[in-house]
Amino acid sequence: MSSWPTRPTAYPVTVDPSVVLPLNGDTDVNSVFDGNNVTGEYLKAGTEADGEKARAYLRFNTQGLKTPTSAVLKLTNLDAPSCGTNVGAGIQVRRVTGFWAADQQTWTPQPTNTTEDAVTSTEGSQLGFCGSGTMTWNITPIVAKWAAGTPNHGLVLQSPTETASANHRIFASAENIDGLEPPALEITSDEIITPGEGYDPADPGPEPYKPGRVEPETGVWITDAIDLADDGLITTRSHSAGQRVDATQPNEAVLGPNWRFEPLGGRLGDRLQDYSANGYLQIKQSSGVSSDRFLVDPADPNKFVAPDGAGTIVRNANGTFTHTHVLTSTDETTGQPISTDLIDVWTKVGATYLITADGSSENGMTAITYDSAGRFATLATPMTAGTDCRVLNVATCSVAQFAYAATTTATTTALGDIAGQLKSVTYDAVGTPAPVVAASYAYDNTKKLRQITDARQVDGEPVKTTTYTYDATGNITALSSPEAGQWTLTYASAGKLTGYTQVVTPLAIPSPSKCPYMSQFLWGQNGCVVPDGVPMMYGKAKLPVVSVRTVGGKWVKGVINDHCTSPVGSYPSNFNFVRACDMHDYGYGIIYYSKTDSYWVKSKKYAADAVFYTTLRDYVCNAYSDKPIPRVTWTLRSHCKDWAHSYYLAVYYRGGLEM
Repeated sequence: MSSWPTRPTAYPVTVDPSVVLPLNGDTDVNSVFDGNNVTGEYLKAGTEADGEKARAYLRFNTQGLKTPTSAVLKLTNLDAPSCGTNVGAGIQVRRVTGFWAADQQTWTPQPTNTTEDAVTSTEGSQLGFCGSGTMTWNITPIVAKWAAGTPNHGLVLQSPTETASANHRIFASAENIDGLEPPALEITSDEIITPGEGYDPADPGPEPYKPGRVEPETGVWITDAIDLADDGLITTRSHSAGQRVDATQPNEAVLGPNWRFEPLGGRLGDRLQDYSANGYLQIKQSSGVSSDRFLVDPADPNKFVAPDGAGTIVRNANGTFTHTHVLTSTDETTGQPISTDLIDVWTKVGATYLITADGSSENGMTAITYDSAGRFATLATPMTAGTDCRVLNVATCSVAQFAYAATTTATTTALGDIAGQLKSVTYDAVGTPAPVVAASYAYDNTKKLRQITDARQVDGEPVKTTTYTYDATGNITALSSPEAGQWTLTYASAGKLTGYTQVVTPLAIPSPSKCPYMSQFLWGQNGCVVPDGVPMMYGKAKLPVVSVRTVGGKWVKGVINDHCTSPVGSYPSNFNFVRACDMHDYGYGIIYYSKTDSYWVKSKKYAADAVFYTTLRDYVCNAYSDKPIPRVTWTLRSHCKDWAHSYYLAVYYRGGLEM
């Protein structure tokens, strides 16, 4: 859980003569409110008389763990149906036996657990009013199993039978801001333990690759893909049959039911609303449910200022608006403040203000155009930093063109076009090469997206064909993708995934020729890995490839080199970008490693940059709240995504120049 980005706590923490294991993650889930409470200050476990059930999940860091003589779990108890030593059926602690992530866990589905060595406490108290205010469980047998090598997937707290009854407990979480004690696991051993350091006997290894992700707030399953990564023209798409927290804009709903089309990596979903007659402008963010308000400057009726001073919007003479958002952090080398900016230009298209330019003063501007229906028409990105592609120059700007079908050709027996839906994406590179179709889309007669094809065979790749099958609810039940492989998926309801199975066995001997896609290596798909490590400069010593986990819960492959080399470093505005940067370094290392193999020396940098960006967007920023923050103009998540875009621009223009 995380309510404000912070750097890791310094360990060890000692409670003489015991030690306290570091807490790696906590959250709770609820049978009625089937979402994720990763940012909450409290944890709930137990049952209510109306049948509502809640479970709390905890995972402690078992690095350095030795055989315990005692292991006691302690939680600060803030509320219960009553006070006493025997309140209801009590709360049982069980050992979890399957993977879970605090930022993604919801009621459906949940990891497996076991009642073996389970312990129940029936105490009920309310801190400061009655009872001890602390519930404890002696879980020595569970911790002893971890010390002996049983994988540590954490603990779950719940009612023993979860029958309808007044048997709930409320605990303080690790994110409680009132100074209450967080969940603690105190270990006593005859051997010396240095918590959080050294060998981990209970390390379960990386989580298996999954062909999608869970949205933290709603628990819905999202399947996504990158359709174009060339020249900074990053174009992605995502699907969920369940209700998502981010609203899909009309010009994003061009891929059929439940899909979202995301040119420029989804940065174009914000909407500017002109309330200048009332003294303000408002930006409805595409991330989450919040809006940013900019108040008119009393000294300038054409200037609007964010309450925190971190952003301004200027009304231009031609009726457009320019939004400059200043991102401020600390230089990790000097400790001095350092800032960069992101710039959006808004133009009225029909009745709606849309982003028609996006970039920064340092990196230049990407131009976005729309057709008469307000749908995306083109992206034009600079090949070199500082270029403004609003004045299109084919010698300096690459272009993506989006075409929509005029008529429907799909039938009950053949895939085809659907009138008004996306037909193709054409890539027009800088210079004289002829434009090529980078992705073509085929639908069935119910308007569902069934097939995407990239026939370019970039750098000798095979033709890329991705297919989807759906159930009556709109869930994707089968997918076949060159990068992800073949999968079947099962659901409890719309968007609520219960299981996934990979149809194709992972490769026994991976190699660039058998694993041609950068995402296969960086996300650890299909067994694709460079087994003997990669160099960070051509001809230099190789670094070992390790499994690392982003702050948002994604297991990726990476090398431990210099983390993020930006002046802002690995923690822009204290957001934890470390592991995504380690993964990105590995991507560049693969190119150095394979420099003598022409298969890997051309487009793969852009692919590494695109995977880096989507990892930051979907598996780092998802760890931070999308709830509005008082007196500032952004949510943590939207601010994190701005930094993600800034880092993407940095690696696109300056990353791997020596390659």
